[in-house]
Amino acid sequence: MRPKQILALLVAVGIPLFFFYVFEGRNGLPPRPHIQRLHSLANNDTTSNKIKVKDTLWFAAAPFSFIDQRGRTITQQNVSNKIRIAGFLSTNSPLADQFGKNLIRLNTDFINDTALYLLLHTLDPQHDTQKTLHDYADRYETDSTRQFLLTGNQSAIYKQAINGYRITLASADTLNNLQGKLVLIDRQGVARGYYDGTKDQEFNRLMIDIRILYLDYPRPRQTFEVGKKNK
Repeated sequence: MRPKQILALLVAVGIPLFFFYVFEGRNGLPPRPHIQRLHSLANNDTTSNKIKVKDTLWFAAAPFSFIDQRGRTITQQNVSNKIRIAGFLSTNSPLADQFGKNLIRLNTDFINDTALYLLLHTLDPQHDTQKTLHDYADRYETDSTRQFLLTGNQSAIYKQAINGYRITLASADTLNNLQGKLVLIDRQGVARGYYDGTKDQEFNRLMIDIRILYLDYPRPRQTFEVGKKNK
């Protein structure tokens, strides 16, 4: 290639790149969506539930121990290093059916997603026996390997909602005001969002936020081997 041809090629390629940099390139690509962590703490905070992420101290979900719909003891160890949704509901609440329909939506959208866990606490342990929770779980197609409907001492459940997940109630602090409340929690145990699981618009926001949160935790891609069928 002759020198003049090389020069012409450089000009043809270089000028568009120059103008792209001037008018567009300085702005870079659109920023990646991100959900802010909630409840930052001062460095001298004495709260026992906390974790340090990138030089900032954050409140972390408190430890717990409850019984699920299959009679298993579920603790924070079952969801360690997992993205999870913590929620509160009585199965005899008028809101339970709408909440359950949204659970089906969650399971449909994330049907094969083993990285997402659900902790659904009953607000009426006296009514919501293990069998009642089991029946509710079956009715709304939950996966018992990663979706736990929990029961236990009523005051312990309330304490976990208010102190363990820092759910803020707008009205009087009663268990009934927790009906349908949801918290999205990241793998470090830090809250990323609060939602009303009985309202479609709020639940839609949760579904979007889950996908955005996954961008912070890239999951390994499935690998394939020639000659072998993946199961």
